[in-house]
Amino acid sequence: QLFSPSSGVGTIAVATNASAGAGTLTFQAGSTETMRISSGGNVSIGGTLPSAPNIQLNDNGSIVAAAGAVRLDTNGLSTSGNPNGGNADGIRAFKDGYFMASRGSADPVFTGYTTGTSQSTVRILANGSAAFAGDVEIGGGNIELNSDGSATYNSGQFNIATYKRTAAGGGVQISLENGNGTTRTLSNDASGHLFFGYAGANQAALTNSGNFQVGGTLTSAANIELNGSDGSAEFAGSVSIGGTAAANTIDEYE
Repeated sequence: QLFSPSSGVGTIAVATNASAGAGTLTFQAGSTETMRISSGGNVSIGGTLPSAPNIQLNDNGSIVAAAGAVRLDTNGLSTSGNPNGGNADGIRAFKDGYFMASRGSADPVFTGYTTGTSQSTVRILANGSAAFAGDVEIGGGNIELNSDGSATYNSGQFNIATYKRTAAGGGVQISLENGNGTTRTLSNDASGHLFFGYAGANQAALTNSGNFQVGGTLTSAANIELNGSDGSAEFAGSVSIGGTAAANTIDEYE
């Protein structure tokens, strides 16, 4: 035994009896054991020694810490709770590159932040839902979910972008773009009118009363309006039937 200069303050002892394990090196503060090194090279620190150390450094390279709650070994990092199959709350980070976690349904299994900010930018819950502060790309950008509420689908042949309007009378617009950059749109407004557009301008509308309008000022003064309620039609200009000659034309004065 090796004693500190002040008797009883600290002790380093090498055990020779079976109770501590022959060859075990123990460290004590007063009468309390604080660390031991076994004859096999395992190191136990803190807690209740030797039965329940707070930290265990093993000769096989594994580390058990937080009174057994955290373990690092040749398989990776794990907690005392086994998350596999949802058995218990816990995590496992495997050495071959994958991560497993289990928590309550509405609890996060991953939360990310930008350094210097307190608001999370990524949050993934155990129930499978997720929230992202920025844009999300899927399939190398073939599908884009944007933070402004828009979404784009790019098949290589055409694009579909759906977004919520931010202007007054908000609604939803779907944009269809073919390979040569031509864009057509399908949108609605707060009144329930459905619009068909091309190159940024609405060209036709299906009104909330069931009428179909083309051209002019939609929905107040269309050039052509087909009334779904009574089958009538209204035309702002003349109508030609069977040709364009005067004899084939019906105008508003006849």
